Amino acid sequence: MEDRAGQNVRGLLLRAGTEEFLEKGYRGASVRNICSRVGVTTGALYFFFRNKRDLLENIVKGSYEHLLDMLQLSRERELSDISSSERNESEILEYLIHHRKEIKLLFGCAGETKYRDFGKILEKQLQEGFLEFYEKQRGQRADPELIRILVKMRMAGYLELIDHDYPLPLAKALVQKMRIYAESGFLALLREE
Repeated sequence: MEDRAGQNVRGLLLRAGTEEFLEKGYRGASVRNICSRVGVTTGALYFFFRNKRDLLENIVKGSYEHLLDMLQLSRERELSDISSSERNESEILEYLIHHRKEIKLLFGCAGETKYRDFGKILEKQLQEGFLEFYEKQRGQRADPELIRILVKMRMAGYLELIDHDYPLPLAKALVQKMRIYAESGFLALLREE
């Protein structure tokens, strides 16, 4: 099955697995159901993947790595040029919307995989970025607890956009309003004595 037909079957299994995991969660998902969706035997799945966990990890791996890389690049850009923040946010939003299913799986099913700490890692990266940016802008360290709460609020807003399947134009409009709201508060914090 290493030929083009085999790769087609692998792709079909990845798509069927995505749908099965989204519908039933990791524990409720069945290898038999996934294979049935594709019209292959379970042996075909085990040819490409060690088990159900390996299938899920193959579905989310690319999004996990790419999103963390995007956040790191965004952080570096914003520290050197604050005006890049709108572009960075737009790029990240587009990625989240275009890879919505994988992101939902990372937050909803990854607890059974090596990607189980995705939310914590994402949160930590965002907190470090906010702290660094705040310190650079204000010349002093921000309260880490405040930054932790602000990051949680920001993440909750993005998760709402992903969970509720907003189309990209509406998601962009909502993020723009979230951005206006967040920036006003952030600028007020910077001015605070």
